[in-house]
Amino acid sequence: TGNYQMSDRLTQLQECINEQAGHFCNSIGVLQGTAQPCGFDTNKEMQDEQYCDLYASLVARTAKDIELFIDSIPIEENMNDLNKEELTAANEKRKEVSRGIEGLR
Repeated sequence: TGNYQMSDRLTQLQECINEQAGHFCNSIGVLQGTAQPCGFDTNKEMQDEQYCDLYASLVARTAKDIELFIDSIPIEENMNDLNKEELTAANEKRKEVSRGIEGLR
């Protein structure tokens, strides 16, 4: 059952990372939707928009790196119940915070 527990933990970690990426994307969408209008002439903020594609590709590449890292984590045969309880509690706390954030939308 050690392999199963490690798989559960890695799955939880990956779900957290995916959820965090969703939060980043949603945050950017909110910022874009609520940003104050600005002129198109020599406005510095508009010149910085060219980096959107760069940041998008960096986020995608980093996500792939995280996935590869998770896949390379060795499986422990013996996991104590305390660690399992701590992870379960942390996951529940994460879900609670996520529900709170969803309620702010």
